[in-house]
Amino acid sequence: RIYLLRADGESVPSDTLGSNAAEMEGVGSSGAKDRASIAFAWSLKALKLTIKIQDDIQYQAAMGSGIWRGDSIQLAFDTDPDCEYPYNPLAGHLTKKITEFCVGHTVSGEQAWRHISHNENELPLGDITGKIFCDWNRDEVAKLTTYEISVPWQEVGVKNAMVGQKIGIAILVNDLDGSETTRKYYGLFDGIASEKSYRKFGQIILR
Repeated sequence: RIYLLRADGESVPSDTLGSNAAEMEGVGSSGAKDRASIAFAWSLKALKLTIKIQDDIQYQAAMGSGIWRGDSIQLAFDTDPDCEYPYNPLAGHLTKKITEFCVGHTVSGEQAWRHISHNENELPLGDITGKIFCDWNRDEVAKLTTYEISVPWQEVGVKNAMVGQKIGIAILVNDLDGSETTRKYYGLFDGIASEKSYRKFGQIILR
């Protein structure tokens, strides 16, 4: 079981949103309203997300580091949202770890690309397709895109996931409806698109 907490400006997240699931909506690339739902689950090995997106047009022409420019999912994590100190190798466990990566379905299949890491020796930047599991499905009749994403805890920077643990998180849905359209986005919590800041993340609590 997972509980979500909402970030309130730069203060410590406090308000309970719900458990195990969340709903999102925003204006898509075509100007119409798009919607998405996220269902969370976790095990000792990984965080699992099922993201369903109501989107009229599936469009992803980019690959590699540019997949965020088309239909895709961006995820960011903070291993210790109550800690104010970014990673410092000399301080070890007394500091937080931040990472951000993008997942999308390209002409070559599902790809994952890490854009931000607290320490490249631990969590390398670049192509992490073989490290993040993603099963993508598109139902053209229902205009529904589904991502089944499994993120091993070590790819977040968490060594041992446990009940009661807090983890900072932000999720962004990118939408592009063609080469002549403009990318739009909406998501769960902030800290990815408008401002790269872990202070804007929300939280999940493992239960």
